[in-house]
Amino acid sequence: MAAIIYTTLNKFYKVQHQMNNLCWTGDTFFRRKADAQKYIEQKKKIFDSYPFRIVECTFSTLKSLGF
Repeated sequence: MAAIIYTTLNKFYKVQHQMNNLCWTGDTFFRRKADAQKYIEQKKKIFDSYPFRIVECTFSTLKSLGF
């Protein structure tokens, strides 16, 4: 059970929007994917020409980096 809780707390979601054909820039970070989707809905009302995406990320630990 502790491993399941750890992996869900280890995840976060990064919302990015595209500046030009190749460059994506990060806007904000969220713990829940639903919050990230709501954020995109609100931003699209203001900036409807930019494409947005949600990137799922995980936090690193020193052990996973070999320290």
